[in-house]
Order: sequence, then C-alpha cells, then structure tokens
Amino acid sequence: MQKRQKRVAIFNNDPFGSALIRIFLEKFDIGTKLFTSQTPLTEAIFLEENFDVALLDLDFDIEGAVPLLEKLRVWSPSLGAVMLTNFPDLRFLGFSIRELPQGTILVLKRDIVDLNVLLIAIFDSIASVEKKEKTHWISEPTPIGNHPQFETICTLSSLQMDTLRLVAGGLSNSEIAKVRDVSEKSVEHMIGKLAQVLGLQSNAKQNLRVLLAREFYRCLGVPHLA
Repeated sequence: MQKRQKRVAIFNNDPFGSALIRIFLEKFDIGTKLFTSQTPLTEAIFLEENFDVALLDLDFDIEGAVPLLEKLRVWSPSLGAVMLTNFPDLRFLGFSIRELPQGTILVLKRDIVDLNVLLIAIFDSIASVEKKEKTHWISEPTPIGNHPQFETICTLSSLQMDTLRLVAGGLSNSEIAKVRDVSEKSVEHMIGKLAQVLGLQSNAKQNLRVLLAREFYRCLGVPHLA
C-alpha cells in the first residue's frame, strides 16, 4: 500500500521565502499549499486539503498568529504546528510560549542554517501533537548579535517584560498604568527597577525611558530604532 503524502499548509506573505520553502519540501514528496493574508480560509477549504502540518511565519500576522493556530487545531486536532519567528522571546511581542497550542514547534529564523531544520521541525511537530508534548523550540534560541543584555532581558518576569515592551512602544507612564490597571507610582517604580536590573542610569542627554527602549530594540536586532 502506497504511503500517503504529507501535506503542509504554509502561511506566509513573503512570495520569495515561501517559494523556496515549497520547492525544498516538494523535493521530499511533501505537498504544500500557500495561504497569504488575502487567501480565503474556511474550515471546509482547510479540511478538504487534509493537511498534516501548518507552517506559519509569525510575520504573517503577529497579532492573529495564536488565534489562527488555535482555530486550525480546533478544525484538525491532530494538526502539527511550526511557527517561524524573528523573536527569541515571544514576550517581546506581548504573549508567551504557553499561549501557543500544545506541541507547537518554534523555529528562530536566523538559526536556520539550512532548510533541513524545517524538515525536522515539520516531522517533530506531528510527533509532538501525538505525544501531547509541550510547545518548545527546535533548538535553544541564540542572542541577536550576541547582545550582552539579551540573557538578562529574557530573565525578566512577564510583568517586567510587558512594561519594558510598553515603554519601548512609546506609552507614557499614565497610559501604561491604565493598560496594567495599576497606579502611575507603581509604573515609575517598575521602570526604576528595570533600569537597575539592566544596569542603566539616566544622564543629561537621555532619560531612563529612552535607555530602556534602546536596549529593547537592540535585543530585537533593530538598532536603527534604538
């Protein structure tokens, strides 16, 4: 009896990147179908294709990535899930690894030395769902440019990370206080604590908020915003 071809649903808005992935996977007899943000997607359309894995580039829809994967898993409970991302700590984006569907395999884009990593992640994701494993990285993420503050920032609590993200996003203390439902004094204390943890001190030219935002964007590998 002939073995059924594995099928992968690729969610990606990058035509060049997705084309390379499709060509590579098809060399291994893995069927693919590309979904962009403009592609109609319904349960009937998705199930008709009988996919084994969803391969989603986080840049496809940062805010909607988790809801999308959750919806696909409801439609197809045994669906493997692989998420490609530029971010070594998802809390930089405002959500945690625990919020992803069980068994999701995370792949840091810059750690893809060759496309065989994707092949491994795809098959690992299928096994991960079957074994009910926790969501995990295919390999331990590496710092961007070996930035010295990377490891320190990744040890921040979720509350500290969220506050840092909001500061870097340009929100004022009063705006952060409303988002976090705390007092402005608590926000000021948190900002001071973050600066202490990261070894930052304000000076005549830059205040703590500017320095914190700079470290945040440097760790994301976007120094032009730092």
